[in-house]
Amino acid sequence: MVETKNTPLVSIALCTYNGEKYLVEQLQSLVHQTYPNVEIIAVDDCSSDGTVDILKDYEKKYPFFKVHTNPHNLGWDKNFERCISLCNGEFIAISDQDDIWEVNKLERQVSQIGDNLLIYCNSKAFCEGKPIKRKKHAFHPHKGYDGNDPRVFLYFNVASGHNLLFRKEFTQKLDPIPQGCYYDWWYAITATHLGKITCCDEVLVKHRIHRESATAVVKVPRSGMLSSLTKAILRFPELKHRDFYEKLLKAQIKRETKGRNFPLFWFTLTHMKVLYTTDSKSLFSKLNHMRKILHY
Repeated sequence: MVETKNTPLVSIALCTYNGEKYLVEQLQSLVHQTYPNVEIIAVDDCSSDGTVDILKDYEKKYPFFKVHTNPHNLGWDKNFERCISLCNGEFIAISDQDDIWEVNKLERQVSQIGDNLLIYCNSKAFCEGKPIKRKKHAFHPHKGYDGNDPRVFLYFNVASGHNLLFRKEFTQKLDPIPQGCYYDWWYAITATHLGKITCCDEVLVKHRIHRESATAVVKVPRSGMLSSLTKAILRFPELKHRDFYEKLLKAQIKRETKGRNFPLFWFTLTHMKVLYTTDSKSLFSKLNHMRKILHY
């Protein structure tokens, strides 16, 4: 495929690991995208089932489909980092191995990204063929965010890996993913620090929920993630709202060293308008959510 001004190359970064059960359904949705200029970069992380054989079959059939295999298992985040480093497109879209994309996903996101570093879309969860009656955003207080304030993603992340499209130039400015943090969460925070992000409020991904998914198997403690994120954000140069993050870190330290939860709860309560910026829930619902997040 030839890159033009109107149709810049989009790389689909597909990471796989023992995904043969659902992989073909997703691959069919990827190779039939309506966007005309696509490459698919698949990196397998030492699968022991038939995943690689399936990928190789698609590689033989589609010239824009390239398969790489890791010599040893890297794990979820590191595998995506390697896959992204192999992408050549001006834009990169992350693909899980078990979802199903709408065929116009890339077309809609490229047309709406504008001057933003990153765009995410809506998605609809389903379980073993049965739809769950809520949009992806219903999992989180944020119903969609457009802007450049990283603070709104400290407690929640709606820019999940499976619904992202971002500029390749953005990845060259990324710091390493903080320990104990999901890569997509870090991408959303960094993109809002370096520039702007936007939301395409259309359901463009069918997000499969099942027990074998990476997010179901690997659970990251939320309290530890908040601490890692805050420390990493404070290393950003020219950081906006530095005083906000310094106060947040002090409250976290009091909880970690002295077992005092109230300072962090109070900080969250007094900054609720920022942390729950697009939430339409009641005050009681917000307080209950804060209690669960902060283990108060």
